[in-house]
Amino acid sequence: MRDKIFKKIMVAALCPLLCLLLFGCFGKKGKVDVTSATGQNQSYVPGQLIGTFDSESEAKEAALLYEIELESYRGGVAVFRVDKDLQETISLGEKNGWPPLYLNHIYKIDE
Repeated sequence: MRDKIFKKIMVAALCPLLCLLLFGCFGKKGKVDVTSATGQNQSYVPGQLIGTFDSESEAKEAALLYEIELESYRGGVAVFRVDKDLQETISLGEKNGWPPLYLNHIYKIDE
């Protein structure tokens, strides 16, 4: 009983923070530009997508759907390694109704 209450409290506390981090609600103006191998400035990690999942097994299932590699899973957030075009991969998932994936944006919060 005590564990269930603690889990609910942790989820309630962590969900808003996770949303802020994923959707860039804090640190937006301090975005870092990363120069890719093509010389283009990017504000996301090249070759990575992220998504939120209730379990690592759900994240693994998504990796199979998208035919990409699950790099890590922690705290409900999965990081995927993608060798294909990131935007095309995101669009493919949207088109097929698969769990949504997002660019792994880089934010600088120390300014």
